[in-house]
Amino acid sequence: MLTAATPGRVSHLGAATRSRRSQLQSEAACDGTLLRVGLRHSQTLTVDAGMTVPNVSPAFGSFRDMPEVFATAYMVGFIESTCIEALHPYLAADQRTVGIHINVSHSAATPVGMSVTAEVELIAVEGRRLQFRVECRDAKEIIAAGTHDRAIVDLKKFATRLQAKAEEPGIARAMREKAS
Repeated sequence: MLTAATPGRVSHLGAATRSRRSQLQSEAACDGTLLRVGLRHSQTLTVDAGMTVPNVSPAFGSFRDMPEVFATAYMVGFIESTCIEALHPYLAADQRTVGIHINVSHSAATPVGMSVTAEVELIAVEGRRLQFRVECRDAKEIIAAGTHDRAIVDLKKFATRLQAKAEEPGIARAMREKAS
C-alpha cells in the first residue's frame, strides 16, 4: 500500500525560505487547480500476449525466445500511463507531462491472462518536477515498486525545442541518412 510522504527538509535555508520551499515541494498550480502531494490514482489491465517480452519490438530480436510474461517495458508504460491519467484533470490544455526518471524494480513475473493494478501517489512537487511512488501488483503479489519522476511541459515550447534539435545540421543529416 502506498503511504503519504512528508516534504523534504532543507536545513541550510532560513525558516521563511524553508516554509516556502516546503510549500513548493508539496503543491503546484496547474490550470488554476492546485496539485498536491498525496494525489493517488490506480488503473488495472489484463495482460495479453501482445504485452509479453517476445512482443516488445521486432527491433529487438533477442526477445523473441524469452518467456511470455508481462514485459518490463510495457509495465513501465503502464506506470507512466497511470501517472498521466492522475495528472490530467490538473493540467492546462497546453500542458503535458513527460517522464524524466524511473527507478522501479520488477520483482515477479506475471502470466498472460492475469490482471495487474498500478497504484501511484504523488510524493513530491518541486516547481514543474513531480515525483510519484509507484507499485504494481498482480492477482498474487507485488510485482514492481519504486519511483517515477515527470516534468510538466508547455506543449508548444516542447515541440519547438524538439524541432530545433532535429534541425541541427549534423543531426538532421544523420536522420535523413538513416531514413533512406
